[in-house]
Order: sequence, then C-alpha cells, then structure tokens
Amino acid sequence: MNSKNSFGGVTVNDNHGSLGIGSDQTIVNINQTAKELSANLIREIKASDIPDTTKKELEESINEIDKQVNSGSPNKITLTGILSGINAVINTINNSPSLIETFTKWKDFIIPLVGK
Repeated sequence: MNSKNSFGGVTVNDNHGSLGIGSDQTIVNINQTAKELSANLIREIKASDIPDTTKKELEESINEIDKQVNSGSPNKITLTGILSGINAVINTINNSPSLIETFTKWKDFIIPLVGK
C-alpha cells in the first residue's frame, strides 16, 4: 500500500515505510523488531531439550503471532490465547535459562500489542 502525503506543496510518497516530519521525530519499526525477537526465540526453542512436537507447536504459534502483529490490526483475542498457551509451555521448561530469557524479551514486546 502506497501513501501519498502532501505538506504545503511538497508531496512525499511512502511505500510501506515510516514517515516522520519535523524535529525530534522517532520512528520504530515494530515489524522488524518482532521478526528479530521471534527468530531468536525460535532458534532457542530448536536448540532446547524439549520434544520435537512441542518445538513444532511453539514455532507455529510464534509464527501465527508474527502474522497477527504484521497484519496491521492484530486480533487481540487470538494474540491473548496463543500467548497464554506459549507461556504455559515455556513455564514448564526450567532447564534452559537462555530460552526463558529470550522468551521473556519476546513476550515483553508482544504484551503491549495485546493491550494488557
């Protein structure tokens, strides 16, 4: 989706990007951050000592959350349900501090999107 923004005779075309006008503008690309955190979490899950079926389910759930986050209008009920399920599984894993730390960073990023 392209946007066309006109400011006092100056037209700026925006092609899926962020646009900041004026001083002291800060733009954060949420989609990239979510992808990076999700990729790190999936990497930790794959390296962990949990059953392969659980790894697959966690990865699918994380990918669904990414899909929701990147949709532009995430379904908060879906996000809440999936996040709750992932949280329940991760809470049973206590032999991987690195996985738990990575999950916590990822969850802390996702929770504001859910509105909690």
